[in-house]
Amino acid sequence: MIDDRTVSANNELTSTQKGVIAEHIVANGLMKESNGRLSPFSPLADEGIDLLVYDKRTGKALPIQIKSRTGGIVRYGRETNTIHFEIRSIASKKSQGAFFLAVLMSKDLRSIERAWFVPMKAIPNLFNTRQKQAKYIMRPNKNSYSRDKFRKYQCLDIAEITKKILDMFGKINV
Repeated sequence: MIDDRTVSANNELTSTQKGVIAEHIVANGLMKESNGRLSPFSPLADEGIDLLVYDKRTGKALPIQIKSRTGGIVRYGRETNTIHFEIRSIASKKSQGAFFLAVLMSKDLRSIERAWFVPMKAIPNLFNTRQKQAKYIMRPNKNSYSRDKFRKYQCLDIAEITKKILDMFGKINV
């Protein structure tokens, strides 16, 4: 029997639950799109890394932190095309060989609408900072034709994310 205290007051998914769903959709998509070449794992202790993506062909692994959202910033009662992501500055400093994957999920949490695959080492120079909160802020535009500073990191779907990750395995030294 489910204890009513374990369910949120309005029976909605929490942000943590939504994040876990996004991580699993990414992991499943990477396995499917790579025909099993990529094998994602969740670390027992996250330390700012949500997935370790293992490449069966090269024996290399790529650490990735994932943040997800289901919509844009709301201004004047209307949702904009600007998506807000935050990453703790300590996480980006500790994970210099890792990547940050910002994912815009569909409202029903069934698919990826857009994503940005950014090297952690690029974050301090690319993202805005919130000094008091020790966070980096990323606000990309979700349009595929956007010319914002995040455009070169944008991925239109899981296939493009997979391709970028596979390309990275050719550049990583063992």
